[in-house]
Order: sequence, then structure tokens, then C-alpha cells
Amino acid sequence: MDIWPGIALDIDDTLSQTTIFWIEKMIEAFGSDEGMTAQQIREKYFYVQNVPYPSWSWENVKDKIHYRLTDEAFQLELKTVVDSVSWIQELIQSWKKFSCYLSNRPISIYWSTKKRLALHWYPELPITLRPEDVDKEKWNDRKSDFLQKHTNISWIIDDNPDLIEALPIWYQWIVYLFETKKYSNPHWVSVVQCDDWKTLVQEMTSR
Repeated sequence: MDIWPGIALDIDDTLSQTTIFWIEKMIEAFGSDEGMTAQQIREKYFYVQNVPYPSWSWENVKDKIHYRLTDEAFQLELKTVVDSVSWIQELIQSWKKFSCYLSNRPISIYWSTKKRLALHWYPELPITLRPEDVDKEKWNDRKSDFLQKHTNISWIIDDNPDLIEALPIWYQWIVYLFETKKYSNPHWVSVVQCDDWKTLVQEMTSR
């Protein structure tokens, strides 16, 4: 697969409102032990796997939700991150080029991912997803390896601060990070934190 020069795009919580969607589904099925809304749970625990509710443990929920992880109809329900499509088009019109999609999604939902991206008019790009034999927690290391190998990827837009920790000391490109909380940033990585796509586009087009 050829990887074009340009910007790499993450998908979940960068283009798709994935985590908030899953939290809403978990509340519907298993309740909220603290009585919090989906947004409050997202702000407190960040990812679904961090929520400590016994009723949300994988052992308790796996039989009820496992099939949804690869269900195309379920994937197509995901809402887009607000205005992400229009802002990406603005970047393209500003002569910014996109390289690929680089995501922690499992390879088993490749086709539903491709279909969903096309459905919402995201640009057609090569898609790299996590192989089934790679643990989800190890993917940032693999993503880092991918970025080191494909040096024609100039910038990456992502939401996970753990990716920054996985990048090597010589990594010279910019990470545009959709994350407003404080994080431990190695001094060698250039990071631009963005609250939304409007801020990101303003930062990116100023460079």
C-alpha cells in the first residue's frame, strides 16, 4: 500500500464521536453507577475501559456488546465530530494534502470504516487499521513505528496523548492533538493542542 506525502488522520474521537457514542450505549444497557451523564463520564474517565463500574466490566458486558464491535450497521450509526468534514475541505482548499487514515480500529471493521468515511464525504485515502494480533494497548507503539517508517507523513491529527509518549526522540514533525487536559509531553515532540477543528485549521494554516 502506497502512503502519500501529507497529513495522517486518526478516526475515532477525531472524525467520529466514538467514545461518547459507546458511553451512551453502555448507559442504556447497564446504567450509570454514579448517575452521571455520558458527557460527565467522558470528562471524568476519558475512555470506556477506564470506567470502574462493576456492571461495565468486560466479563459482564462482552456477551451483549461483542457482536457490535464488528457490526456494520452499528458502526454507521456513529456521528461525525462537529464540522470535521467541512474543515478538512478547507484544509484541502488551502493546499494541505492528506496522506492516510491511521487508526486503532481493528482491521475486522475495515470495510464498514471505509463505507462510513465515504458516506460522510471524507477524502478517499489509504486506511491503516490495527491488525487482530496486535493488542489495543500496544497500538501506539506500532503507530509510532509507522510514522517513523513513513517519513513523508509530515503531521498527524490524533486525540490520544499516549501516542506522544511513544514517539522517538528524533521525531521532527508536529502532532495536532484533540485533547484539552494536561498531559506529560516529552520535550522533543512538537505538539499543538486543539479544542476543536476550527482551532486546528487556524493553527495549521498559519504554518
